[in-house]
Amino acid sequence: MHTRLLAGLWAASSLLLLLVTYSQASPIDEWSETVVAKATSHDGWEHLVRRSAKSAEAQGIEDDTAHIQDVQEYYRNIFASDNDWDDASPLRLSSPAEVHNLRVVQSLEAYLQAKTDQEKAKVESADQSVVPDQSQQKKIKGRYIVTLSSESSDEMLDRTLSIMKYATSVSQQRLRADHITAFRRAGKGFSGTLSSKMVELLRKHPLVTSIEEDVAIRKSYSSFSSEPSSVDGISGTLSVQSETETPNANSDAKLGTSSSAVPWNLDRIDQHTATPLDGQYNPEATGKGVDVFIVDTGIRYTHKDLGGRAKYAGLDVIDQLTGSSLNGLDCQGHGSHVAGVVGGDTYGVAKGATLYSLRGLDCGGTGAVSGVVTALEYIANYPSTNPKVISLSLGVDSSAALDNGLRELVNKHGITAVSASGNNGLDSCNFSPASSGVTIDVGATDNGDEVASFSNTGACTDIFAPGKMINSVGFGCDTCTKVMSGTSMACPHVTGYVAVLLELQPTLKPSQVLENIVAKSTKDAIRLNYVSNKDTAARTPNRLLYVPSLGAADADSTLKN
Repeated sequence: MHTRLLAGLWAASSLLLLLVTYSQASPIDEWSETVVAKATSHDGWEHLVRRSAKSAEAQGIEDDTAHIQDVQEYYRNIFASDNDWDDASPLRLSSPAEVHNLRVVQSLEAYLQAKTDQEKAKVESADQSVVPDQSQQKKIKGRYIVTLSSESSDEMLDRTLSIMKYATSVSQQRLRADHITAFRRAGKGFSGTLSSKMVELLRKHPLVTSIEEDVAIRKSYSSFSSEPSSVDGISGTLSVQSETETPNANSDAKLGTSSSAVPWNLDRIDQHTATPLDGQYNPEATGKGVDVFIVDTGIRYTHKDLGGRAKYAGLDVIDQLTGSSLNGLDCQGHGSHVAGVVGGDTYGVAKGATLYSLRGLDCGGTGAVSGVVTALEYIANYPSTNPKVISLSLGVDSSAALDNGLRELVNKHGITAVSASGNNGLDSCNFSPASSGVTIDVGATDNGDEVASFSNTGACTDIFAPGKMINSVGFGCDTCTKVMSGTSMACPHVTGYVAVLLELQPTLKPSQVLENIVAKSTKDAIRLNYVSNKDTAARTPNRLLYVPSLGAADADSTLKN
């Protein structure tokens, strides 16, 4: 009796606190009342009991005392502990009518359970029918990302989360919301583990604009060939863009073994003409004083080519999820390679930039869309007065939460974001982050200025950069190198140049950064022979990244602020 009384008092006081805290009228008042009512009503079963009992009595149902004990046990397991059972008088069954009602409820429950089992079987069957060798990446069961409208206030978000917490505590987990992570600057909303009934209620929330299942990501390399194959085509999967490696890419290749002091890709982007390359790369700035956030598999901080400029950003999403303690250290290789192209002493575009590791993908290349959104939120709140740029060599078929988070980050908080177009050989507008419309989206070319066969193209691709057979930092040792191909390798070229621009003009807005990159780019130099869709080819901007050399006539002539 005391347990039930204390529980009732706690629930009542919690509800009173919510009502007092949010006493002013708001758009979600009616929704909040609905959630509370659902959480405390046992789904209206008691009402069903009373209504069915009257029907049973009217039909003159005979006594059926043989089932009374089973009935009581059934309700004891659902509604009451053993200690409270004697006081749970509204739930005790002793009449034939109540037994009849129980059978109604049990039949309904059995039907619903059977239906649930059928749906589950369909899902499991669908999972098993995924085309082999394309992807093993799946949606995370029970995990969702909920986005509120841009007009929603922090107070409305807080109230929504409080109501959900209250409902979870009093509904015996039928309305469940656990492991909640809120985001306020990378959009407005939250991610978490939600029961199906909570999702149903959230769909009726007046400020909710989208609810999407969180997506698991799985990194895999395709085997080496003369051209990287199109990969990552499964709908609804996020991944770092799959690349190819040269044979022996994980071998003992070391710094200083290149036949040229300047990698071909850097040599190419600092001149408008394709040939002859002059063996030089001397940009007008190095990106010093600019913070580059690399959301990826981590960075090998101690690699010699990174010059001590690689640092832990302070958040490792994978550590939070798994309890590991790598603190942004790369155990896969992709992120270190990207960091080297952004700012390595030998292989980097911006050789003075600070490189922050924000690990959102684990040692197998696995993570979640919600983790990327969490990373964006962290960057927006990062306590630094330096100009910021984000490098995103990853992608997903479609994510309203990721796109919305990027729009908020870029448009409201003035942080430039650069993304890889993707390696599907398709229209980049069908993939996030490109579909957000606010990132500087980068496609890949080879050493002959041909658009790589794997590269996505189209109107959402803003510019191209070298992305085939790119040598950069390896993660196996402090002097190891690796050759990789993919739009993931093209993206950091542009990220590095953004750092160069922001050193020269720290107050440039993201739109101005893009304007300058487009204005300076080499026009009509690339060939699109591998783009099979002619409409997509016609919408693809023919621009190749150009990084003016120190002292060049065009070094500062088009720089705008």
